[in-house]
Amino acid sequence: MARVDSGEMGFGMVLRDRCGSHIYSRTLDMSGLYTPEEGEAIGLFEALSWIKDLDVRNGSLRWMHRWW
Repeated sequence: MARVDSGEMGFGMVLRDRCGSHIYSRTLDMSGLYTPEEGEAIGLFEALSWIKDLDVRNGSLRWMHRWW
């Protein structure tokens, strides 16, 4: 989510198991103005970094985004 008037954007990430049950959630706020493409790239990078930090070794990534 981007808040153009304040120069901030935010991300929400959810990690689910094979059955779709919630395991972990994370939100992240960042300062700066980015294009939608840059925001998506940063969000994907942060999601992959989070998965690596959690030491998730088997799974798949489902990418969803919303623009308000």
